[in-house]
Amino acid sequence: MKSFTKGSSQIRKVFTNSTPTEIKIDLVKFREKIHSTDVSINQMKYCFKNLQSKLIGNDYLDYKSRAVHGKTQFNGSLAKYKSTVLKWCKHCFEMGIRTTEDFEHAVFRCPQVQYILFEVKNCLELSCPITASNCVYSSPRPPEASKDELADCTITDLIWNICMKFTLKSRSENSTMCDLTLKSELKRQVETITRNFPNQIITDRIVYLNLIPKLKRNLEQG
Repeated sequence: MKSFTKGSSQIRKVFTNSTPTEIKIDLVKFREKIHSTDVSINQMKYCFKNLQSKLIGNDYLDYKSRAVHGKTQFNGSLAKYKSTVLKWCKHCFEMGIRTTEDFEHAVFRCPQVQYILFEVKNCLELSCPITASNCVYSSPRPPEASKDELADCTITDLIWNICMKFTLKSRSENSTMCDLTLKSELKRQVETITRNFPNQIITDRIVYLNLIPKLKRNLEQG
């Protein structure tokens, strides 16, 4: 009987000898999407990592994933092949301002979106600056950041992710962007995180930052 080599040993060589495939991120593409050079590899890596998060529902992740990867079309693109669609941002047009609606305008630059973002930032007393790269992609992680700092960045990214879904859904439904409606949604999602992940650092930081009481107080004040 001739000797033979087991197939599994040959397969193991593939995994042990081969090097991991390097994922290349097209920074030029993602910078052009928000008309800014202020986008780092670090931000994009965490942007993609956050799209696999288990802290919030897939609905929020799907909205952001489709928009970031160019699967969501805005009026600026739709108007090129749909004669019934104007290329202007609907919210700006109603205020007498003609601004082409593209990705960056729809999720960040529009005055109504800016109002929403600053309302949330002030309500929760967030320390992060309101920039396109921070709000659209992810918060830059400081070098040698502590676990608390990383958790705070994750919380901020989750908040902006919820804001993006709210903004995109409002646009698709042609509904008014109400900051109180968004804050109610934020409160529900933050409460869900603390309930589902009671022993994780993310919950400890949510409690430490008093996010739920801040949202509750703001909603009561109207």
